[in-house]
Amino acid sequence: MVKMPRAEAVALVLILLLAALLRLLWPTLTEFKLDEAQITAQAWDLAELRSFPLHGTRSSIGMYLPPFGIYLYALPLLIWPNPLAAVVFTALCNVLAVGLCWWVGRRYWGPAAGLGAALWLATTPWAIAFSRKIWEPDLLPLLSLGYLIAGLLAFVERRPWALAAHLLLLAVIVQVHFSGAVLIPLTLLLLIRYRRSVRWRPLALGLGLAALSAVPFLVYLWRARGEVRAALSGLLVSQPSVIDGQALRLWRILAVGSQIHSLAGPRAFREYLAAAPDLEPVRLAASALLVAGLGYWLWLALRRPADRAAQSGGIIALWSLAPLLVFTRHAMPLHAHYFLVSLPAASLVLGCLAARALALRQRAWRWMAGVAFVGVAAANAAAFVMLLSFVGSRSNAGGFGVPLRAQVRAVQAARRLGETVVVLSPGDDPACDEWAAVFAVHLRRAPHRLVNGTRAALFPATSASILATPGVSEALGVYEKLGALAVPPDPAAGPFRVSRLVRQPALALRDVGRPRRLANGVEFVGYQVSGRAAPQQSIDWWVAWRVRDLLPNRAADYHIYNHLLDAKGSKWAQADAGTVRARDWEQGDVVVQMFRLDIPPQAASGPYWMQVGMYSYPELQGQPVVDAPPGLPAAAVSCGPIAAP
Repeated sequence: MVKMPRAEAVALVLILLLAALLRLLWPTLTEFKLDEAQITAQAWDLAELRSFPLHGTRSSIGMYLPPFGIYLYALPLLIWPNPLAAVVFTALCNVLAVGLCWWVGRRYWGPAAGLGAALWLATTPWAIAFSRKIWEPDLLPLLSLGYLIAGLLAFVERRPWALAAHLLLLAVIVQVHFSGAVLIPLTLLLLIRYRRSVRWRPLALGLGLAALSAVPFLVYLWRARGEVRAALSGLLVSQPSVIDGQALRLWRILAVGSQIHSLAGPRAFREYLAAAPDLEPVRLAASALLVAGLGYWLWLALRRPADRAAQSGGIIALWSLAPLLVFTRHAMPLHAHYFLVSLPAASLVLGCLAARALALRQRAWRWMAGVAFVGVAAANAAAFVMLLSFVGSRSNAGGFGVPLRAQVRAVQAARRLGETVVVLSPGDDPACDEWAAVFAVHLRRAPHRLVNGTRAALFPATSASILATPGVSEALGVYEKLGALAVPPDPAAGPFRVSRLVRQPALALRDVGRPRRLANGVEFVGYQVSGRAAPQQSIDWWVAWRVRDLLPNRAADYHIYNHLLDAKGSKWAQADAGTVRARDWEQGDVVVQMFRLDIPPQAASGPYWMQVGMYSYPELQGQPVVDAPPGLPAAAVSCGPIAAP
């Protein structure tokens, strides 16, 4: 083993510390949206042995990803059950990738190339950005570097058993994200090119391990074969393939760090650009150098088939170009993260070019090249720190979004105000509704309810607080009208509204009377109507119901219906909607729901009655009234009369 010079060791440590600082600075200043929340939830379930996932989250092409990324993210949650553990895990994986980038550059081109490659990967903006959040593709730089190292050892250095690791890592990369499949043609090409050095035993072992790693996802594919077949058919016939420059644009953006200002959002990015240094000319120059470097290594690899450095450079050039070659013709929209699988390759190429410049005979040119390279890296790092500070001071819809730390502060404030946290969001299903998924993770170990605040206001029987996300003015209007919010809005809560909830205040509602109870344990308790109940008019209808008895089947889902009838029983208006999911019911809960009904001009004049009831969804099975007098069965609860003023 060659001893590393002290100056090189110090430089490497400083680069790794810089990489760690940029990736771990303000760790809660990170995106935490639907994808991040769902990955964390699945990994947390696995870490606590609640489930063993056979697939991951849904990908951008509409199909579920394999579960390998979930397995990897379960590791930090075993040690620290907190979303921040997964954030730190991603950052540390990418710091390790910087170290591996140095190792490859040094081994094949010398110390200067290794340090240059590591410095570029440590400071290039998109490498930092993708290192700072929870997402399966963000693990690809580390895994793909491991794949490359195993491939170089197997093919260039002819170490046969490294081939098994190369094939296993290829399978893992594809299972972490489908974009990793762009490396399959590269491996096939290398197997053909170096076929004389390939031995069947390592090849068989690698293929066997790869197949074994894919067993959980293969089980899922078999069980859901009909759904998978339909999804694949939809992808194949969705739209014709096109050849354009989109892949080249995204490849360049990721490699040199262009358009990082997009994280500031579509409205605020101009404000950020006005304060940040203009590095685009430098990035255009880096793009030109990158293309020249790739061409040089491909040419050198063809000219010197027996030279280890040249062959390694050729393989790295092909690795860099693999996603570009595959995605230049595409039928679906392309995304920047599709190119993460080869992101470190650009750093190796540019690092090698920097090393060549530092080897120039003229000392002045060497100094100029070194200062320029280090200066660009420092400018990239400074610009990204400015971006972090910028997005941390505001919510950026369409860009970075509401950072994790603002979400955590809102949760902490809500937990201080009540025993139970009622989360009001535009949806209540963590499987598809962003804020529901996000706060289901944050409140995983705390009593909480997820309520669709566009259609219901929940009053728990116990001490509670509300945490309202944007887009729930309907429920907030109910709480405010009933005087149920005991604490004014907290400015520190950012875009969220946090308040203590008055425990079931006296509701200014008309009594429903009897009968009022349904078979699913619900009891209607009151209603309120505003507006003119007359033909060609609209009314606002509020109805309140209480959870009298808990259901044995908490997985049931119910919808509430409201039918406006005249004295003869003719229906003139109807409003249906979902309600609080039964899994979130607790005995004694009161729910107030809001509806608007438009009465048609041909309707009979009042008075009217409202027939209210529930049915299971999607079975559409009505819930019968269970407290009707003997001999007078009722299919719904009757409210009224509702007379025109």
